[in-house]
Amino acid sequence: MAEEKKVGDPTSLGLFAYGIALTLLATVIGGFAGPFNGLILGTIIFTGGVGLVLAGVYDFMRGSAFGGVAFTGWGLLFLTVSTFFIATVITKAAAVPAPMFGGWFHLLWAIFGFATFFGANVLKKWAMLQIALFLTSVFLLIQSIGLFTGSLAGLLPIVGIVGIVAGLCALYTAIAVLINGAAEKTVLPA
Repeated sequence: MAEEKKVGDPTSLGLFAYGIALTLLATVIGGFAGPFNGLILGTIIFTGGVGLVLAGVYDFMRGSAFGGVAFTGWGLLFLTVSTFFIATVITKAAAVPAPMFGGWFHLLWAIFGFATFFGANVLKKWAMLQIALFLTSVFLLIQSIGLFTGSLAGLLPIVGIVGIVAGLCALYTAIAVLINGAAEKTVLPA
């Protein structure tokens, strides 16, 4: 009889990718890390985009619809944002989208974020992950409001701080999931 292959748990990978990419992107958005550059773009594409999509696909393979949708969805957001930045360089267009489109873009992703937050809450997933998802949703919502009202520039430091805290919460959850999984017991509460 052939031995069935198991797919490992990609949760730590997905949370590390989410936390690293979000934290670094938020430092740039908030004006705390200098201008956008190739290192940030590479991080958003490969860590945030590809890393999260891979984690999502593996979660789907394990039968986890929530993890699959959440990781893949956030990965697609990071890939979309990176494509936007690439397009602005190629076309020499302004780095800020048309305010109404940008507002709708961020609002729709904030709705996705709140859906993943409520999903994690219903599934009783890690408290720090719930905080990360809630704050990421607020991060997107503030940007949406700023774009709709024309006040985004004044809100960027607040957006950056909210995004950094969300990313750090995701990183903590990734560390806890990794260590607890390796120890096969709760070492770090998440």
